[in-house]
Amino acid sequence: MKKVLFLGAPGVGKGTFAKRIAPRLNLRHLSAGELLRAHVKAGSPLGCLAKPFLDKGLMVPSEHSVELMKHEVMSLRNAARVDGYILDGFPRVLEQAQMWSDLTLGDGIDTQVGLTTHLWELR
Repeated sequence: MKKVLFLGAPGVGKGTFAKRIAPRLNLRHLSAGELLRAHVKAGSPLGCLAKPFLDKGLMVPSEHSVELMKHEVMSLRNAARVDGYILDGFPRVLEQAQMWSDLTLGDGIDTQVGLTTHLWELR
């Protein structure tokens, strides 16, 4: 299973680029933010835990974000309809990266894509 990580500041285009490239490579785009919002909307247990943080514009605690991504990746592995996944917006902090590394037992990321922008490109 291919594992791709998109890195970059908010608004740099990670999600846009990931959505465009994922179907071409038969990868699933896993956006932490979109997945969390979907769980909140559905009223899932994770959504109920995440809602107070999202409502205040705060980062959801790492253990919840890692659990969410773990669940999504396990679902993909069991379904076997795609060749891998692109992580978008996860991990956001070093703690999440360490937790993810521990969870995946060193079966880390195959490719990292760093997206940057310059002020002149924003105008």
